[in-house]
Amino acid sequence: GLRFPTLFLLAAGLFVLGRDPAYVFEVVAIGLYQYWLPEAARQRGHEAFSRFLGIQVRLAAMVGAGMIVGSIVARPLLPWLAPNFAAVGVLFVINTVDFALFLLARPIESVFHGMHRPGLEFALRVARIPPLVVLAWWWIGPHGSTGMAWAYVGSGAATLGVAVWLVRRLLRDGAGPATPTIRRP
Repeated sequence: GLRFPTLFLLAAGLFVLGRDPAYVFEVVAIGLYQYWLPEAARQRGHEAFSRFLGIQVRLAAMVGAGMIVGSIVARPLLPWLAPNFAAVGVLFVINTVDFALFLLARPIESVFHGMHRPGLEFALRVARIPPLVVLAWWWIGPHGSTGMAWAYVGSGAATLGVAVWLVRRLLRDGAGPATPTIRRP
């Protein structure tokens, strides 16, 4: 029979195969982020950041929902791209949910940059690793590649929760300069 390393590699291959077509939705997130970054940099004051964030998170939520619906609609078409894609339709949809969560975090990350705190975006990316490792450890064994996909979704949801908490705290407390400060000698 198949040994553990072979099963693990098979699950990893299926996961990647299910994630690859979902990357088309990451392009949407990157495109919107390129719009959000300069817009966030133009905001002045915490009220302006709050207003900007509210509008852009609603946009991200609508686009993210559209991505998920699009993946569900496109799922039956995957075998037309390549026969191997027939086996990964569910993984495609789950990975699209992960990219939708990623998209929801992008307006928050833009506000971090606008508030001159880009290190918070990096910190969030690093903070995603521990929950991803823990969830993957728990879910890959019993669920294989589907467990890995859900581990990404779980870690993305946890990271989004931390991002929401951080941005609310910054906006509530008025932390961080709304405009760059210049120090003179």
